[in-house]
Amino acid sequence: MHAGAPVMATFLENAKLLSKGITQDPWKSHFERVFKAINDLQRVHSKAYFDIHNLEAVFTILETAQTIGKLPGFKHEEIPAVLDSFKSVITYTLDVTTEFPVRRDPQNIEILPSPDYKRFVQLIQMLQDAQSGINGVSIITFNYDIALDFALRSCNVYPDYCLPNILSSGGRIKLLKLHGSLNWGRVKDKDSDDIRYFDQIEVVARNRVISVTPNQAMTNLLVGTDLPTLMSDRWKIDVEPAPVIVPPGFYKAEHHEALKEVWRAAAEELSDAEDIIVIGFSLPTTDSFFNHLYALGTEGGSTIRKFWVFNPEAEGGPVENRFKAMLGFGASPHSHYFPLTFSEAVNELVYQYYGLPIGMHMGGRRPGLPWFGEPGSYAPHNYSKVPLKCSSQVRP
Repeated sequence: MHAGAPVMATFLENAKLLSKGITQDPWKSHFERVFKAINDLQRVHSKAYFDIHNLEAVFTILETAQTIGKLPGFKHEEIPAVLDSFKSVITYTLDVTTEFPVRRDPQNIEILPSPDYKRFVQLIQMLQDAQSGINGVSIITFNYDIALDFALRSCNVYPDYCLPNILSSGGRIKLLKLHGSLNWGRVKDKDSDDIRYFDQIEVVARNRVISVTPNQAMTNLLVGTDLPTLMSDRWKIDVEPAPVIVPPGFYKAEHHEALKEVWRAAAEELSDAEDIIVIGFSLPTTDSFFNHLYALGTEGGSTIRKFWVFNPEAEGGPVENRFKAMLGFGASPHSHYFPLTFSEAVNELVYQYYGLPIGMHMGGRRPGLPWFGEPGSYAPHNYSKVPLKCSSQVRP
């Protein structure tokens, strides 16, 4: 993650460490219930194997347990509470581990978005510029956290989540969060499947300044844990305690109804896409959703010009091999794997689309350099507004 939150593979380990310092309910009870369930799940290991240390695997099996009404150590009627607690543990863990820098000057204190995400948004703005000739940019993500949402709003770019029953206005960028988000709440109404989102993350950041201590360099926004209060103050509506987040690869009817418009919008974007850039997604075997979405979504009239994958794992590893196995003959010749981090990926994409800053010449360029958008380095205005001639080829 790029704002301090743990990755999926170590998420539950980090949550367990956090739980040792939690003394207040309801959070203490949520953590105790979840880790009791995980411990009790070890009983099934004699007959079946699954990774009880992996967030995605545990989330999916708890959803399955609720569907079939069976979970070791819990009565049938107790299972929904376990699942609700699991969502609350995810929310709390993301909220307290996702950190944002604090900037001070003589006049004020300001909470800023993650530098890497801000640079990513600057790249999106360059690509969306009318002079770029690129016909639209959209973002599809599986992340629950609000780090990118905050970066977008801080740069006056407003996300369109494509949620049902919410009118989309012009000038927004599609941010399609396929597994839900910490700032999405389900309205408390048994006859409604309505989802609303909290849209003033930057206001939370401004209000949060008063709790920043004199020497504090980083802070949290706590949008997910405070969501019911934020939604009540903002929209005068009551939402469920836990945000709308769903497990990977799970097609349960209630999730489908709640998020189908988001999924449909993602499929439409893929259908029209010429350049597909994947950053930081490892295509885990526990999540078949992306495979199906990609296969059905890319069936359309457009021709894929680029299918580029950025991931810190070395070339020739499991991640690259999983993507190679997924791609068909029409996309495979246009694919390329970059063993780069998120921060390096932003730099590399700027270079691949725009070349070097105007007037700069560099030999022996190392992938991922030069730095883009960092203080004291090259800002968007230092680059040409017109991308280089587009092709599937990777520039050396």
